[in-house]
Amino acid sequence: MKRALDLIKNNLEKTNIVLEILDARAPFSSKNPLTEKIIKNQTKIILLHKSDIAQIAEIIKWKKYFENLGNTVIISNIYKKGMRKQIIDNIKKLAIVKKIKNYKEKIKVLIIGVPNVGKSSIINLLSGKKSAKVANKPGYTKNIQIVKINEEINLFDMPGILWHNLADQSIAKKLAILDMIKNEIVDNIDLALYLLEIMDQNNKNILLKKYEIYHKNSLDILQNFAKARKLIHKKNELNLEKASKILIKEFREGKFGKIILDKNYNVF
Repeated sequence: MKRALDLIKNNLEKTNIVLEILDARAPFSSKNPLTEKIIKNQTKIILLHKSDIAQIAEIIKWKKYFENLGNTVIISNIYKKGMRKQIIDNIKKLAIVKKIKNYKEKIKVLIIGVPNVGKSSIINLLSGKKSAKVANKPGYTKNIQIVKINEEINLFDMPGILWHNLADQSIAKKLAILDMIKNEIVDNIDLALYLLEIMDQNNKNILLKKYEIYHKNSLDILQNFAKARKLIHKKNELNLEKASKILIKEFREGKFGKIILDKNYNVF
């Protein structure tokens, strides 16, 4: 992590503007406090990314929240027409660049975000080609990559970084649910039970109806989910480990409706 932080520090001086990618499903949990300390007063645009699978009413609350803190915020969806133009226009509008007679330096954009937040898909959208490899793995980008967007703009892609001490277990679990922390370091059954505790009621209602579950207790729901999916060991015991993985995957993919893991109760 220290290497990634040093990369950001060193390249921050070379760039004109920061593009910070947050997951619209968990805007608070996917915001790294360490990079916030480094960026300080640098001009910044926040993208609330993956908005197509997040609850729009909650996204709007978060947009207002970050705008009240003085940020420019864009609700981003790579499938939405005009998205590329909207982001580029905002970069050109806000970036401060040197002008010497007829020469105008290129806009250099530092793009940051936690692992698997969707930086590569944004880079590919802006460049109009597959400049960055997209992988469904946390921490896929290992080194800085410089990507030409057009004749005016270059992107500096930083490796995704997490903070060493994820003392707040609720944040750690939310990041794991969204596949931003490697699965090996999290207990899947514990994670599924936590998800069932915090799951938005609309999502939970869809889950219960889909699998004809009539329980409210999280463990009972998980057990009945395993039964409905016929996830049973040879000894006729429920395979809660496998059930947990499938439940989290289906939730992440939006099988139970639009998602929100961070609710903002203090926007105004």
